[in-house]
Amino acid sequence: MAKRGQVTLFVIIGMVLLLAVGLLFFFRSIALENVLQRFSPAGEFKEVEFSLKECVQATATDGLYQVSMQGGYYQPKSSVFYLRYQIPVYISKGTEAFPLLLDMQKELAAYIKENFAQCIAQLEANTPYQITSGEPSVATQILEKKVLVNINPGLQVAKDNKTRIFDQVKTEIPLNIQEKYAL
Repeated sequence: MAKRGQVTLFVIIGMVLLLAVGLLFFFRSIALENVLQRFSPAGEFKEVEFSLKECVQATATDGLYQVSMQGGYYQPKSSVFYLRYQIPVYISKGTEAFPLLLDMQKELAAYIKENFAQCIAQLEANTPYQITSGEPSVATQILEKKVLVNINPGLQVAKDNKTRIFDQVKTEIPLNIQEKYAL
């Protein structure tokens, strides 16, 4: 009977020790996570980063549609207004004005740059952060099966004495413009 009592005591002590070690690891991981969040402002601003990327993606997609519907131009120099689009005049008085892919990249970048202010306004309205924005710079690249957009928004976001500067937002749109351009 004494042996059974000793076994029970050791089982209880073992369970208490196991529980103590488990709680130690649990609280240690929570403390480590809090320290990492405190010293990693990127984690604090994930919501802003996600919203920015999503808005740039939507703006670039809208820009691609607009440029495509207007024959490769965002703001054609010589055009005819039809429905809600400006259809470019490609040949006038013997001169041709067909856009090159490089021209289309510049037109798309101009569209994104002009409409990026809507992304900032949306961020300011939907987040509790202090937002300071500068002049964005936009680079686009039309590849074989995708369009790459890289924007430097010149954006500074602050909250609770923490600040993050967003100097690059990249996105990729799966669209084969080169195939349509070759037609």
